[in-house]
Amino acid sequence: MCNFASEIFMDGRLRSVTLFFLISSTENPSKMDEVKIIEIKKSVFADNDKDADTLRAELKEKKVFLLNLMSAPGSGKTSTLIQLLNRIKDKVRVAVMEADIDSDVDAVKIKEKTGVPSIQ
Repeated sequence: MCNFASEIFMDGRLRSVTLFFLISSTENPSKMDEVKIIEIKKSVFADNDKDADTLRAELKEKKVFLLNLMSAPGSGKTSTLIQLLNRIKDKVRVAVMEADIDSDVDAVKIKEKTGVPSIQ
């Protein structure tokens, strides 16, 4: 029999997993007389974190600022981005990479309302 507990960071990364093994006696299988605890401390996002660190280093070397804007559908991301882009597009080089899995509506809208290159 195995039970487990875990601790989660606020950002959703798994900090540790503690496994509790209840081991039954060979003489009396219904009696659980030994407990072994194994604690595993490794982020489930370790590979992703490594890739993200590599990307951040590459962008920093090229002096590129990357903003990942995420929120719930209908929360105003596109409207906010359009306002921001119209204010900064003549001061800095800027482009948009949209990641909407359903359509390219927002990418087209951003390009039309700002003139800023926008891809889906």
